[in-house]
Amino acid sequence: MSDDTGASQDTVLNTAADAATQNSANDASNQASDADGTAKADETPKADKAGAWLKDDDKSSEDDAKADDADGDDAAEDKDGEDSDKDDPDKDNEEGAPEEYADFDMPDGVQVTEETKPILDEFKTFAKEELNLSQEKAQKLVDFQTRVELARAEKFQAEVDGWKESAKNDKEFGGKAFNESVGMAGKAIDEFSSPEFRELLRTTQLGNHPEVIRTFVKIGKAMGEGKTVKGGVSTGGKKNLVDIYK
Repeated sequence: MSDDTGASQDTVLNTAADAATQNSANDASNQASDADGTAKADETPKADKAGAWLKDDDKSSEDDAKADDADGDDAAEDKDGEDSDKDDPDKDNEEGAPEEYADFDMPDGVQVTEETKPILDEFKTFAKEELNLSQEKAQKLVDFQTRVELARAEKFQAEVDGWKESAKNDKEFGGKAFNESVGMAGKAIDEFSSPEFRELLRTTQLGNHPEVIRTFVKIGKAMGEGKTVKGGVSTGGKKNLVDIYK
């Protein structure tokens, strides 16, 4: 019986030992599993973070590439613009003075005369060397100056017409006596004036001014009214001194 009891005890002890061994093995296995899971859990964020960094780096590289492409496009456009300017030899001429100005256009009734041509030639030199004006801009200045001169001429002509009207209606030598008075004034001018003075009366039209006519009418009367004098002239039906000496 004692042998049976010893065998039973050995069996119990062996079973307990096996159970303990199994439990230890199970615990070790569980610990290993937990450790492996923890390691995997720790590795996942790192992998995610690494992926995020890689994505950020990829995005940054992509943005840099786009920026480089944009800079390249701008540079290409600038170069194309420069090449276009070089390929267009007339571009500078459009903005600056030509080698030689063409004749400027004039309004109807306005002609370039021997007196005005030197002035236009001087203007061309000034417009090119001092102002570097294109043909179009120089033409605009000519147009403007022409309008100024035409307005001035119209104003002066209106003033001369006023002189004529005043002379015809002057109480002293105008009215019915106007033609006779102008004849006497013409004789006095012919007798006492030089060709240069008569040219002055003609170009300035001062021969139509009432006071000029009055002065020479008095001289003519002093010479002897109705008498033929040396150098006397016939009015030929003309009504003013300017017409007499045209």
